Amino acid sequence: MTNTPYPINEIIEDIRFFLPKLIEACLVVEDMLHAPMTEQSWLQFGDMVEGMDDLYKTLNDIQVELAEKASYHPMHDSVIRALASIKAKFGAMNLSMDQDDYMGASECIRFELIPTFQQLAVEFGDVKSKREQFFAANMQYLKNSYHKVYSQIHIQLIDHRHYHVAYARNGMPTLSISVANGKPLQVYSQFNPVNEAKSWINKMAGTARVKSKVLMYGFGYGYHAKEYAAVYSEHSLFLYEPDIQVLLAAMSVMDIESLFESLNIIGFAVGTSKDVVDDMLKRFNQYSSDSPNIVVLPVYRKIKAEELKVIYSYAEKAIMDHNNGIYNFKKFGVEWTRNSMYNLRSLLAAPSIEGMKNKMDGVTAVIVGAGPSLEVDIDYLRKLKEHAFIIAAGTSIQTLLHYGIEPHLIVSIDGSEGNYKAFQPLEVNHIPLLFAAMINYRIIEHRVNRLLHVHLKSDSTIEHFMGVQAMENAVFKTTHSVTGTAVQAAIYMGCKDIVFAGQDLSYSGTQVYASGAKHLSAEQNETRIREATLTVENVQGAINRTNNGMKAMLYNLEELLSQYPEIRFVNTTHLGAKIKHTSWEPMIEVLQQLNNRVIHEDFLIKEMVGLQSYSKKQAMEIYEGIAQLPEQMKVCESQCREIVSQIGLLTGLCRTNAKKCLSTIREIDRHWEIVTSSNPFKGLYMRACRGELKQFEGELSKLNAATTLRDQVIFYRNHMEPLIKTMIDRSAELMDIVKESKQRIETVINN
Repeated sequence: MTNTPYPINEIIEDIRFFLPKLIEACLVVEDMLHAPMTEQSWLQFGDMVEGMDDLYKTLNDIQVELAEKASYHPMHDSVIRALASIKAKFGAMNLSMDQDDYMGASECIRFELIPTFQQLAVEFGDVKSKREQFFAANMQYLKNSYHKVYSQIHIQLIDHRHYHVAYARNGMPTLSISVANGKPLQVYSQFNPVNEAKSWINKMAGTARVKSKVLMYGFGYGYHAKEYAAVYSEHSLFLYEPDIQVLLAAMSVMDIESLFESLNIIGFAVGTSKDVVDDMLKRFNQYSSDSPNIVVLPVYRKIKAEELKVIYSYAEKAIMDHNNGIYNFKKFGVEWTRNSMYNLRSLLAAPSIEGMKNKMDGVTAVIVGAGPSLEVDIDYLRKLKEHAFIIAAGTSIQTLLHYGIEPHLIVSIDGSEGNYKAFQPLEVNHIPLLFAAMINYRIIEHRVNRLLHVHLKSDSTIEHFMGVQAMENAVFKTTHSVTGTAVQAAIYMGCKDIVFAGQDLSYSGTQVYASGAKHLSAEQNETRIREATLTVENVQGAINRTNNGMKAMLYNLEELLSQYPEIRFVNTTHLGAKIKHTSWEPMIEVLQQLNNRVIHEDFLIKEMVGLQSYSKKQAMEIYEGIAQLPEQMKVCESQCREIVSQIGLLTGLCRTNAKKCLSTIREIDRHWEIVTSSNPFKGLYMRACRGELKQFEGELSKLNAATTLRDQVIFYRNHMEPLIKTMIDRSAELMDIVKESKQRIETVINN
């Protein structure tokens, strides 16, 4: 120990090294005081006293400096307590020595001074080298096991100015955070963080058992996660730490790998960026179709209240997306697969939108929906066609034609029967049409001209069977409605200004669609309005009715628009829903702004001349893959039937022959691996049975958490068997689809 003026943290580090030596010296001297004092005894006593004095002066220097600067340090309170204790007890020891009461001095050292130094050592915590070892080991663990988290934090600078590692009275690591114009915030109890976490979990009794999949908002140092898992070991935890600096602090004081191994973790995410939150909620929803049970680190309820509101909002949207996805895939999965397979012929014959990249630079796009508010602006829209690029989103083409307006482009991706019926009576073959493979195949199967195609990311059928050819630049994000595809198309073609017309995304009155739309009967229209029990704010500040599906479309569109901050989005709907990331303007103002620009009626048709479709060689490669499918499907179905047969044996084997039961489970897993690596699974079943697969994936954590053979058997019977039976049930229909698709592609390669 020296009194050399070091930065306070370096002085405290010196004290950490010094305290064990001082305690050892005290133990030796305390024992010597039980025997007659010798010259050597007095020398050792003097060294001990000098060490105590050195420590006291150094602690006092720290206290004076902190007081003068009025600055916060996490060890300040420990220093003050130690100074008061040393002063009183050192004086008592000296008094005993002056009175030749060596036994009294010994007891003062043993029972008062040594505990003071030991407590100070506890509150000063680990030496720097140990903290660095923790940090390096944790960083390596995250790199190996949670690479996304590692990629976020390994380049982050540690903010020592605002985030202070400290230690509670019982020696457990704690954390204080300096907040603006306020007393530093203590994240944990300064006495016993574990006891604090136990108290927290006790207060949750009766509510935590509601859902077994839990999103824990705030990881901190893991005390609450550990106590939660101890009480609710059957629950699966998705850990989320919004503050990267808190995780960095934790990495220097704890063994994250050991903690994680004791928890049933289904995910770990860090940070507050929207990408991180979206990815986290998407992954969480793979394990649960319910709204997430969010438990919150207590201190975060105080300091992150606004962020929590956002998380709850995002969670609502994410679960809505997830459940809509499952519902839609269960209802339309086979139809979408059929459409994608039958439309392979049209995809191979029609050029990609890739050839139109940036061809509309400087042109304003108007994306038209069929909301009732469109009727108010229909005359302005008719005039606007001479000045802007008019895109009909899906079946809004009915309303436009009803009013005698032909758009420059129709965008359609809907694979439903309703979409086919909407297009069936329309004479639109002369109007350019942008489609995705999932469109109802009958809409385009007889069209040969003025077609453009685009690939959607969720179309696993096209991605698999068209291979790298499909993974060109023009691959759009799948959205909840055709409007999202139209937005991406306009941006891809170079439009920097996009106007929305008739995009009500809610119900302001008693009509679902504008005049001319023939989607619904009067009775269906009335039912749709009556069942719209949710609300949303409209562009005038009033309230419109809506439903879960419409609300999900609105959220999804807003999320898409947020990804294009460089694009100007204008909402002209008269009484439609307010759309984030748009400005509202009446259509007459849009018309006035564009009055000096002229768009020729056939400008898009001219731009499409000369666009190239796939070559004969590319078409032949795709055809050869499809031609092999029938035999591959027979093998796949055979494997599925074998799995069902083996699952049927598990219940009996579980009771009578555990070894044979485990062997059968391994055999089931082997067959399942063969199935999931096959072409039919990747290209057909993953689409046709996607809803069931999503539900199966959501239950996989039960298998991972299974602690008994019986639990494993229950998983295979309750979750895998229904999935496999669904795949078998759909195999015959998928086989017919494959054979028909093969014949359709032959017409392309034979021309």
